[in-house]
Amino acid sequence: MRTVITKWGESFKTKWDSLKLNQKILISTIFGLAIFGVSLPHLYKVDWIGFGEEKIITIAEEEVLNFNNGKTIKLKKKTEQIQPAKSLWDWMGLLIGLIGSIGAISIPILAIRLTNEFQKNERERAEKIAKEEAERAEQIAKEKAERAKLIGEEEALQNYIDKMSDLLIDKNLDELSDGNPLSNIIQARTTSIIRRLDENLELKRNIIIFLIDTKIIQKLKIDWSTTDLSHINLNDANLIAADFSGVNLTSAKLNSAKLLNVKLSRAKLLNAKLRRANLFIAILTSADLSGADLNGAYLTGAYLTGAYLTGAILSGSDLSNAILTSADLTGATLNRAKLIGTNLKDAIFWNKQSGKEAKKITPEQVKQATNWQEAVYSPEFRKKLGLPPEE
Repeated sequence: MRTVITKWGESFKTKWDSLKLNQKILISTIFGLAIFGVSLPHLYKVDWIGFGEEKIITIAEEEVLNFNNGKTIKLKKKTEQIQPAKSLWDWMGLLIGLIGSIGAISIPILAIRLTNEFQKNERERAEKIAKEEAERAEQIAKEKAERAKLIGEEEALQNYIDKMSDLLIDKNLDELSDGNPLSNIIQARTTSIIRRLDENLELKRNIIIFLIDTKIIQKLKIDWSTTDLSHINLNDANLIAADFSGVNLTSAKLNSAKLLNVKLSRAKLLNAKLRRANLFIAILTSADLSGADLNGAYLTGAYLTGAYLTGAILSGSDLSNAILTSADLTGATLNRAKLIGTNLKDAIFWNKQSGKEAKKITPEQVKQATNWQEAVYSPEFRKKLGLPPEE
């Protein structure tokens, strides 16, 4: 029972503390009047409280003349008076007085509370407006900075193209070669502008297209090893014989691109899109093509020695006569891939530690390649190929 009362008390205290001051005053007033109304009939039964009828007795002394002896004597006169009980009007007067007293106390308190709440609301509203204005100003400043940056990048690109055009006027591109002063200038300016453009993929693409159109990209060896061309869109681009060794083309789009004889040694092509790209005799030595989509790509004669093709999609690709020596193909998808004459010496189709192996490849495909017996396969696939278990 005590536990129940304690819990009820705690619950009541929590609810009471959550009420506003004016609510507390109103509830207290109603509760007090209710108690007074319930107690009123009992108050009439207690004489000394003064709610019921009251008998008032007064004793007065008066001096009178004794006609027998002619002397004055003192007589005590007792009178009784009945005072009626409190009437309805008396109670109404008392109630009005009580309400007036409560109002006289509560109204200033309520006024102070309302004033404080009003000031608090006004302060919060002012803070909210100030915060919104600060955020709006910050956003405007950010947009201005972005516009200014874009304008600066566009001006830098136009300046680059203008200067490059001036350099190339009346020049024989066939004379351009590594070590040539003009070649060095072109390479330096090209590397500088691409780095400056940072994440502006569209302008970076414009530079590559300019280099393609002017045939500079095929004539000069530009150092792309520290250049970030990730996510760039070069679909259908003509990059024949270009040297992109070491370039970062992570997640780049090169679908249907002409990459014949292109040099992409040590290039990063993770998750790149190379669907139906022409990579005839392309050099991809030690290139990282993990997760790349090479669906239907033409890789005939491509050099893929030590390349990482883990998880790559090679469905329907033509790898005829390609060199896949020591290439890692674990997790790669090879259904319908052509491996006619492909060099598979030490190619890795299965990783013993991770348990991953190439997917959707058949013994018939593998046996069309050369040196296929020297590749790394899972025990199950070795059995399908008719090879003895590894020692």
